[in-house]
Amino acid sequence: MGVTYDYFIGWRQLSGESYITSYRTSNDYQIGLLGKISKPIRLSEKLVLEPEVKFNYMIKPLGRFYVGAGLVVKYLL
Repeated sequence: MGVTYDYFIGWRQLSGESYITSYRTSNDYQIGLLGKISKPIRLSEKLVLEPEVKFNYMIKPLGRFYVGAGLVVKYLL
């Protein structure tokens, strides 16, 4: 469990063509809570595979909810 803080500092297209003529957000920042569920799976003595699901609830000012999934590979030195 943790806290997230997102701050919008601007947007610039680095390569390719862009068809967006303008972008404006009503909020420069968002504050939320982040939680993660994961299960480490030991593949060998030094190699660990860890699938995870993340939940992020943006409290201020939007009230949006995000869900994400990931796969982490860890090599123990």
